[in-house]
Amino acid sequence: MSEAITKTDILGSWRLKSMVEIPADGGPERLPFGPNPVGYFHFLDDGRVSSLVARGDREALPPAASDAERATDAGKVAGYSGTYMVLPDRIVVDIEVCVNQALVGHRFNRIARIVDGALHLRTLPEEGAEMRLVW
Repeated sequence: MSEAITKTDILGSWRLKSMVEIPADGGPERLPFGPNPVGYFHFLDDGRVSSLVARGDREALPPAASDAERATDAGKVAGYSGTYMVLPDRIVVDIEVCVNQALVGHRFNRIARIVDGALHLRTLPEEGAEMRLVW
């Protein structure tokens, strides 16, 4: 396990392996995208980043799906794109495009480390519920 990460360590595409939420109130762990989430995190050499995750059990919508069905399905997907920088213990992303428009312009700080070839990310404690992702 390396303690400090570098840009070279994270360049490329990472496939999502797991996603767990630890509620701020100490409640039981949750799987916000179900037991088998799918997704990728792409870190480019030019400083751009893109991430997309979804529930792995989503069903294809019929062509005649209602607006309500489409809105429900959209709630099973999260994604963003922007620019990033790597610090020794974290990855910082400035959000330019996001499924949740309210997050555009925000900065995401994720504690990061490489463990046995996997990228481990977690949100900062001050963000409320802690998200732990393994890519």
